[in-house]
Amino acid sequence: MKVLQEYILLAAVILQYSCQTPSTAVLPPVSGRSGEVLVVADKECWENHAGALIRQMMSTPYPQLPQFEPVFDIVPIPESSFTDFLLQHRNVMIAEVSENYQEASMVIERDRYADSQIIVRLRAADDSSMTRLLEANRDSILMLFEVAEINRITAANRAHRDINLSDKVRARHGISLIIPEGYNIAGEDSLLTWLKQETGAVITGIVIYEYPYTGTGVLNLSSLVTRRDMMVRLIHGEVPGSYMATEKEFSPEIRDLMLHGQQPVTEMRGLWRMENGISMGGPFIGVSMVDTSRDRIVTAEGFVFAA
Repeated sequence: MKVLQEYILLAAVILQYSCQTPSTAVLPPVSGRSGEVLVVADKECWENHAGALIRQMMSTPYPQLPQFEPVFDIVPIPESSFTDFLLQHRNVMIAEVSENYQEASMVIERDRYADSQIIVRLRAADDSSMTRLLEANRDSILMLFEVAEINRITAANRAHRDINLSDKVRARHGISLIIPEGYNIAGEDSLLTWLKQETGAVITGIVIYEYPYTGTGVLNLSSLVTRRDMMVRLIHGEVPGSYMATEKEFSPEIRDLMLHGQQPVTEMRGLWRMENGISMGGPFIGVSMVDTSRDRIVTAEGFVFAA
């Protein structure tokens, strides 16, 4: 999970979907590993169609990674074991099948037993109803857990942020990023800033660049890839003359999002590789937004390499 954990961390830095309101209650911290979901279900449910669907949806491949890694790791337990420290697990899905439930329902509980905890409670009368409930809410359930992980990492980064580096990026590019400690400026020119951190065999990078806004067409996939390749040539490898480029064999993907619920952005995920150098590459994720006050596009991107 090392590459995926670093990738999720960078996604949290770059995306920062939302800011959580601090809880007034004093709650213990969540338990469990990042990307882990505790699934509470009885034996019959787990071995039936609903359980198979839960396993399938949680093992969906994380998009745009160089190797298979599931979006979440699941830990199944019976309801009788959901006690003590397991009550404080970070991500919990509870599947309750009983004839007492006349209508299928899904309830979201936040901060029930621990700070930043999210519990998705599903109730249905039988296996067929539970399966239909899961199918109808599949994407929203996965997004709930993903955003919860991003919010936790964002909160941790905020507590250990490099204020000076964040201020430099704000002054240079006019955007606010919560940059964790450990990054240094590895390269820059008039339109781009490249930040890098090396931890053992893992290299993580943050790139911020800007260019003129000439219309909505600049936010389609082809234009974003072309502009990215122009900008990230500054990022070089160990071999003289080597530079970063977008991997074209596996096309990147884009989607439109709302940042903080109000700023439209275009997200791009894909793979990068090093041109004219040693075999080196990995995943990247970036968001591009229009700055109408200055007629420009600003892109913030994170990338990872793990030997």
